Amino acid sequence: MGLLDKKAMADSSAILWNNWNNRNNMLFRGKEETSWVIWERAKSLRKEFCIHNIISRPILPIQNAIKKWEKSLNDKMKINFDATIINDKIGFNVIERDSKGFAISESCGFKEDKLQAEWAEFYALKESIKVARSLNIANAIFETDCASLANKIKNWRVDITIIGQRVNNLFKSMDMLNNVKFKWVNSNCNKAMNFLSNYAITNN
Repeated sequence: MGLLDKKAMADSSAILWNNWNNRNNMLFRGKEETSWVIWERAKSLRKEFCIHNIISRPILPIQNAIKKWEKSLNDKMKINFDATIINDKIGFNVIERDSKGFAISESCGFKEDKLQAEWAEFYALKESIKVARSLNIANAIFETDCASLANKIKNWRVDITIIGQRVNNLFKSMDMLNNVKFKWVNSNCNKAMNFLSNYAITNN
């Protein structure tokens, strides 16, 4: 019964779309097709576009993304940082956790400035590096949920944009941090940082 319902839904969706397309052709081009032509086209479309076919197995496999914070696999520290913008205020938060998941330290703050989201995340990155230096952490994994900043960090040697050069200069001064990695994580992994960044703004 469930398979029949899915098949009926797929056929119905294809027919509705083709009817709408036929109506537009009639209004704007003065061309109308017979019902059996619409039906045959709907059947062929449903078979050909398997990516959107709710009956067949999807061609593109579903990617299982990690949506929670995970412990590091070795003795490396994990440093998560995030920034939030509300009006003209920027809040940032940095949390350092060991390989067992225990929080070693937490730092948050805010500043009044007008910055784009990417620059606000860069500001949080600088603060996280300051915290790592103050704790003498030389073996760590920095995590951010800002994809654009993660790409800037990945290509910091060849990025010619302004923020790319700022990242380049920042990394050149990281002689104290011998063995660090930077990676992008799902925003669900940074929920705590996002909450505390908002808290830093709303309570100041």
